[in-house]
Amino acid sequence: MAAAFDHSWRLLNARPQSILRQLSVFHGGCTAVAAEAVTGAPAADLEELIDASWLRVDAQGRYRLHELTRQYCEEKLQTEHAPHCGETPDQVRDRHAAYYRSLLLARQGELYRRPGILTEMAPEYDNLVAAWRWFVATDVCEAARTYPLNNPGKRRSQTAYEPAFRGSATP
Repeated sequence: MAAAFDHSWRLLNARPQSILRQLSVFHGGCTAVAAEAVTGAPAADLEELIDASWLRVDAQGRYRLHELTRQYCEEKLQTEHAPHCGETPDQVRDRHAAYYRSLLLARQGELYRRPGILTEMAPEYDNLVAAWRWFVATDVCEAARTYPLNNPGKRRSQTAYEPAFRGSATP
């Protein structure tokens, strides 16, 4: 499998490789807006990756890497991104976490007042949890403490929020 990935990877130029490495930080896919915020890639660049069979769009319009592809690209992020792009993998993860924190902060008032908001945001659950965990792992205490879902990675909160995020009728 690695040989097939390696061959296809070598066929890409530097820009698509950089985008794929950065897309590997997403869990459960992402919107075009999220992809551009984290990678700087406009929709046209994402379409090129779809044409090259590295990326796909699901029925909800979310961009997704197959999990094996995501893992391969994540390894490339760790081993190749800094020398090729001049930024560390941590900087990419920082952008991802900051994007999802700002998404939650912008919708914070709705989280507790608007019916259906958790179901609407359900596709983002895995990215929201990954962002919170990144803040905790990197000791960005203020960001973790003020994260609007108040610790989505902890079992207590998963019990309260996860069913709603996953589309269940009762949170």
